[in-house]
Amino acid sequence: MTARANTGRAVTGRDGPLPDLHGVIARFEDADALVRGYDAVRGRGFTRIDAYTPFPLDELRDRMPVARWPIPLLALAGGVGLGLVALGLQVWANLDYPLNVGGRPVLSWTAFSLPALQFAALGAVVAAVLGMLLLNGLPRLHHPVFAAPEFGAATGDGWFLLIERGDPLFTQTRATDTLRAAGAVWVAPVPA
Repeated sequence: MTARANTGRAVTGRDGPLPDLHGVIARFEDADALVRGYDAVRGRGFTRIDAYTPFPLDELRDRMPVARWPIPLLALAGGVGLGLVALGLQVWANLDYPLNVGGRPVLSWTAFSLPALQFAALGAVVAAVLGMLLLNGLPRLHHPVFAAPEFGAATGDGWFLLIERGDPLFTQTRATDTLRAAGAVWVAPVPA
């Protein structure tokens, strides 16, 4: 069986067609070994690496690149968009059916601003929450890493490093050999 990329084409590596893998995972003895292993794996050119630890490690946080998420831009677009829709709806309604209430002008911007501001806040919150859920791949009830043997120890005393199949240098044998050379005590493929 060959793995299929999002394009629908068969994915092949230097070793031939790749099995349906999410990546290769390795367990390390302790936190220091994991940090040394991460440095060794990065030194070999791998970039799609993830670490799973029982608690946050400052050493890894400083080393691992953090992707910039577009959630602030999504919130801004949602807020501005829904605020303009609310303002436009009020203008349209008052121009289509004008009412003279208490001598105010037909287009009373001070009265329109509060509902528009409230809808803008609603739009920003909804866009941020939906964007966060979609960008995180939620709702996903199962991640392929959960099926890896021994991964249950990641919340207790396990220190794991994963090289994902999406890495440009990934082949199963190269990833396995790199993790073993980095000091892993256990290495296994992670089925997709």
